[in-house]
Amino acid sequence: MQILNQKSFDEKIAQARKLVSGPAVDTVRDFLLTAEDARLYNINPWRLAAEHGINRMAALKAMLHLTKGGLLNLFWTIHCPSCKGTTQRSDKLQSLKHADHCDFCAIPFDAGFDTNLEVSFAPNPAVLKPADVGFFGQVMAGFEAEPGISIDLDPGKSHFLSTELKPGNYFVVVDEDQKVFNIAVMGEKSPAQKVTMVYVSEQAPLVVVKARPGKADLVITNKTTQEREMHFFRISPPRWPTAAVVSSLQEFRDLFSSEMLSLNETFSIENLGFLFTDIKGSTELYERLGDAQAFALVKEHFYIMERIVKQNNGGIVKTIGDAVMAVFVDPRDAVHSSVEMIEAFDDLDIAKKLKNSIIIKVGVHHGPCIAVTLNDRIDYFGTTVNIAARVQGLSDGRDIMASQALFNESEAQAYLSSKGWVDAPFVTSLKGLKSSYQIHKMHRPS
Repeated sequence: MQILNQKSFDEKIAQARKLVSGPAVDTVRDFLLTAEDARLYNINPWRLAAEHGINRMAALKAMLHLTKGGLLNLFWTIHCPSCKGTTQRSDKLQSLKHADHCDFCAIPFDAGFDTNLEVSFAPNPAVLKPADVGFFGQVMAGFEAEPGISIDLDPGKSHFLSTELKPGNYFVVVDEDQKVFNIAVMGEKSPAQKVTMVYVSEQAPLVVVKARPGKADLVITNKTTQEREMHFFRISPPRWPTAAVVSSLQEFRDLFSSEMLSLNETFSIENLGFLFTDIKGSTELYERLGDAQAFALVKEHFYIMERIVKQNNGGIVKTIGDAVMAVFVDPRDAVHSSVEMIEAFDDLDIAKKLKNSIIIKVGVHHGPCIAVTLNDRIDYFGTTVNIAARVQGLSDGRDIMASQALFNESEAQAYLSSKGWVDAPFVTSLKGLKSSYQIHKMHRPS
């Protein structure tokens, strides 16, 4: 690793320290200066955070600020769901396509926004340049290997290994030749199976071998004319920040507002939390306080909303009049934000000495949806979004309406108890939707 511009490097670190609290920026700095060069080509915030004992969202936010400041570059990568190999990689989200194909596995697949579309970082080579590392070294450094075994195989000899295969990926690596067998373990459990790998001189750099979970007899044969050392190990399940995580952060939406999907593309999301709010009686508020004072209060209301959403690792997608639509990857963050909003506006009433100045109505729900580009920003559509908006419409003000799905997944009951709040579940229909829904009304006791 070589720092090409020490002054620029120091300035960019100092600027990021002002914007991100805690040790995250300095942890990223130390990693850039001490990590093996191979790991600098694909920096994984989640892995860095786990290895250095810091909050992973803080690590991600630090890298976003360092990217905006010019020290890092951000990359979007789509991985094959079978072999975990890269099928698309770009520094522009707009260039990616959801319909994809893995040449190694010979399978088509649809990339998901929260499954295999992931984000990584690398140093800006104008400031910090890693030593040249071959493609094989870069790729291998991106994987996290579990403890395995080494096998010395003479020419023409075989090694037999009985093991229990877990879902995921196992590698047999020949470092000397920079070649890999990738055992993709997927599907129904098998009572017994034999997995054969024959290593030959003209071996392709990557050979994908398919297997099922369960007991397996692995047979590795060296068909070359030279002894080869092979390493067998399991790859830890991938833990990269996905596009769904990154694009839901307020920091990303503020810093990278030009990043969006192609207008012709939609990406599926298996699960995302939605929060809708509105001001109760906003028309009466303007009549009672006058336009200037009411408008100032509404503007302050938006500042409070953004602060709370941002602190809870969410992002505001858009505002419609006095209403807010926000997203969260973790449903617990959606509930925590909702409670903090109610409490913040109660405190605002006291501070402003204006009884009932801002009364908000809140609804939260989560589920599958699609990510799209609308009005030059990443937006979301689907039944889940419609349900969330309808749930918010049930609110009377100073309460939170949560769907059964989000209530359970967010561990809301324990959180409400710790805050002294109460829950009143009921069943109702939602406008425009056929099914009945169990809704939880969460509020402070009177």
